[in-house]
Amino acid sequence: MHIINQSCSDRCIDDAMACEYELSDPADHHLLEILQELGEVTTRNLGTLILFSCEKDGMKFKGMTGDALILGSVPKSSLASADIFLKEITSLYTHRRSYQTERV
Repeated sequence: MHIINQSCSDRCIDDAMACEYELSDPADHHLLEILQELGEVTTRNLGTLILFSCEKDGMKFKGMTGDALILGSVPKSSLASADIFLKEITSLYTHRRSYQTERV
C-alpha cells in the first residue's frame, strides 16, 4: 500500500489544513489495527463497512473501510508530521501484509 495522490487546502477556519490522501488499496481491518496501535481510533459500523477516525498529536484522519480515500484535518505546523504518519502507516501495512503472505 502507498499514497498515490495527496492534496491539501488551507481553507479551514481553525488554522488547519484539510488534506486528502488517496491510497493504492482500500482501507481494511489490517489498516484499522495499525491505526489503533499508533493513535486514538473510534469506529462506527455501517452495515458491512466501518467508518473510522484516528487522532494523533492534534492531527485527525477519517475514512471508511472499502474506500481508498483518507481525509485529514491537520494543524499547519504539523503538515510534514501528517505526511510522515501516513507514510509510516502505509509502510507498516505493506510490511505486515507481505509477512502474512510469506507465512501462508
